[in-house]
Amino acid sequence: MRSSQTLEGRRVVSWQLAVGSWQLIVDSWQLAVGSWQLIVDSWQLAVGSWQLIVDS
Repeated sequence: MRSSQTLEGRRVVSWQLAVGSWQLIVDSWQLAVGSWQLIVDSWQLAVGSWQLIVDS
């Protein structure tokens, strides 16, 4: 009985670790996407500023 319980316990811990790892991966992707959006926004601002300078 005990050995099967420890096996089951290890399985649960492994699952929790796996799920935690996936959440980290998803969070990292969201951060990366957010960073890219910031970079794109900055570029658009820079281009807009240059157009203002050129137009004036």
